[in-house]
Amino acid sequence: MFAGSAITKFTVSSGNPYYTASGGNVYSKDKSTLVVAAPGKFLTEGYKFSIPKTVTEIGEQAFFGSAVTSITIPSNVKSIRKMAFGGCSVLESVEIQNGVEYIYDNAFLSCTALKNLQLPLSVKYIGYCSIGYQYAVAFDALGQALDEAGISYVSLNMSNYEYYSVLAGYSASAFSYCYADRAFNLYAPAGSAGEKYAKNNGLTYVKSAELVSATSTYDGVQLKWNYSHEVFYYRVYRKTIGGSWEILCKQLPGESTGFLDTDPYRNADNIYTIRAYYLNGYNFCDKSGIKNQAFNKNTAKTALTTAKIARLFKKSLICTSAYSTATTAIIAKLSI
Repeated sequence: MFAGSAITKFTVSSGNPYYTASGGNVYSKDKSTLVVAAPGKFLTEGYKFSIPKTVTEIGEQAFFGSAVTSITIPSNVKSIRKMAFGGCSVLESVEIQNGVEYIYDNAFLSCTALKNLQLPLSVKYIGYCSIGYQYAVAFDALGQALDEAGISYVSLNMSNYEYYSVLAGYSASAFSYCYADRAFNLYAPAGSAGEKYAKNNGLTYVKSAELVSATSTYDGVQLKWNYSHEVFYYRVYRKTIGGSWEILCKQLPGESTGFLDTDPYRNADNIYTIRAYYLNGYNFCDKSGIKNQAFNKNTAKTALTTAKIARLFKKSLICTSAYSTATTAIIAKLSI
């Protein structure tokens, strides 16, 4: 949309019924959709863009062709629309947090510097040529002549990238196509949409490690994550709401699938996450984390005691029922 532009600020009339501007970027009126991020801001060294908590959708071509180098897509975002990050050739790092559900066609097409991406279990749908695909244009003799004459294929019929879309009126003299980058690493939980997409598209699939629970016990908060044989070691982090991440454990071996926090914050919501360091050198941490609500040792003990009593009571009922059944059978036999 504004690829290569140096625009650093968009303004929208306050009377516009459909759009509004905030921080120089354009949003839908209710700020649920990020329509376009001012591309010129990414040309400023050290500029970091944070997607607001109101945003649930990143619109089509919102970052198209911009110089964004890294981005975190928070858990409040549910969908990433077509070509949202298409042509972002210097985009190297993307963190997609657990909560994102839909990644539509060509969303990350031709992000040539992006070589690794981890997808959470929450992702349900991944569109056509969305991840790990590059864009190219092929010419035959006529197409080459057009190119050398300075006639741009973009101006002919390339407002949208389409797989093998033929340029209008040139009988396949020049055509665009997408091809999978076989060296692209896609990390995703086993059985997820991410795994299916990677395998169907010939990308390198790596089973990811993902924190799945943080449960109160009498001894503390027990963390559990799924196992990945591709992980060399883990780091475990904790924070409270509004606080900063602190390291609980710097290096857990790759075969680990859990960690016990023996000294969580009392009567507070503890938020946990892990950073997995993979054998190929890539590392990832989902900073949305998993919350353990208002840990209290006495509450945990009471809950465990209640569960134990319930199990004993159930066992007692089974035994009583069995005894009653046996007694009834004996009485019936004696009555014959």
